[in-house]
Amino acid sequence: MKFKDYESEHIRLYREFCHTVRDILEKAIAAAGLPRPQSMQCREKDPKKLKTRLEEQGALESDSIETLRRDLAGARIIFYTNTDVDRFIGSQLISKNFEVEEDGIKIHHPMKENNEHQYRGIHYTIRLKDDRTSLAGFLAAILAGLHESGDGRTYEDETERVLRDGKHLAALVRHLRLKKTPNVELAIRTLQRAMEVQHDIAVAECLIMAMEVRSESLPPKEEFFEPAIGYFNRKHEYWWVRAAWMAGETSFFASLSKDQASLLMPAAKHYPALVWECFAARLAIKEEEAPERYEAIPYQFHGLQEELSKDAKLAVELLRASDVLFNRPD
Repeated sequence: MKFKDYESEHIRLYREFCHTVRDILEKAIAAAGLPRPQSMQCREKDPKKLKTRLEEQGALESDSIETLRRDLAGARIIFYTNTDVDRFIGSQLISKNFEVEEDGIKIHHPMKENNEHQYRGIHYTIRLKDDRTSLAGFLAAILAGLHESGDGRTYEDETERVLRDGKHLAALVRHLRLKKTPNVELAIRTLQRAMEVQHDIAVAECLIMAMEVRSESLPPKEEFFEPAIGYFNRKHEYWWVRAAWMAGETSFFASLSKDQASLLMPAAKHYPALVWECFAARLAIKEEEAPERYEAIPYQFHGLQEELSKDAKLAVELLRASDVLFNRPD
């Protein structure tokens, strides 16, 4: 692959690849019951930075830049503590979900050779396993390509086919999540169809989308967030919290009305950390910026004291992480 091909065409595929890796990791961590990471990030290599690196190597005209630069797409997991890191490594989720290339593990830590640079991390060079490389696995990238090509008719036909079929709705939501300006009507229709066919993963993807995307680019919470979380509450399913919480912005919690915040109550009994983070975000709102009759801690949450008090370790961790929640001075 030449640089110009990456810049003009293949960058979309690498973008979808790194998002796919992140999504797999999010779901695997949630399913394994491992500690929630502090952050999960992913990115495709910025063409300007890539060009600079290739020029430094004298390889800008190379026909195989993918063999020279192994960082064209990347995903990063940041944990709170070394204990959390050890539990993640011990779970072997990387090798269980991906093919790790030979000599594809590098451990970075301060040493003389790197001038004691204070960076610590474990890098894996991986590829998707065969069962994850089907056409459906890259449907989101295909839809993105159709949309950007300007072929509106083909794009509309394909999205309608996915809606009718009902099998690959999660990929459709991922496509909408990655679009700079999501199609509000299509997002609502996708959520409604996912609930109709009980496609739990797709409904969870909608919740993640609601927490990631700017509110002005989404349907009103009454038409998107409330139906999705109500769907899981009725089914008494709360596993979605771990995946959605990883992706969510704390500002999302602050934007909820007291009735919308109360919808988190059933899940909060199973994941009390969700309540603490919600409280911290809502208490951080300045009085002059808060909407009329804004309740930082909705009345419906006042009955959770007993549940919250059961996990002293969690409270201590959040004491360290949140000055706002505990009104600690600077």
